[in-house]
Amino acid sequence: MAFFIGISKRAKCRPTNPKNTSHMKIIFFLIAVSLLLAVGFLAAFFWAVRGGQYEDEYTPSVRILLDDPAYLDSLKSNANNVVAETISAKKT
Repeated sequence: MAFFIGISKRAKCRPTNPKNTSHMKIIFFLIAVSLLLAVGFLAAFFWAVRGGQYEDEYTPSVRILLDDPAYLDSLKSNANNVVAETISAKKT
């Protein structure tokens, strides 16, 4: 307990320099930078909304479930070609 009392006494004895405001300057600088960054992100969000980024929320989530007919036809033709090549290779 006496150890803690000694620390508090030492802390009270330290003189403070009111002319040293460098700590406050860096805090004000960091607040200004964070506000500028927040305004930049807000502007980017509004730009995305106006550009139609969030117009269609349903289709991308369902697109994986829908089959593309052109892609399926190309798969079928490729499969038919592989089967035909396999059959002709077995005959020779």
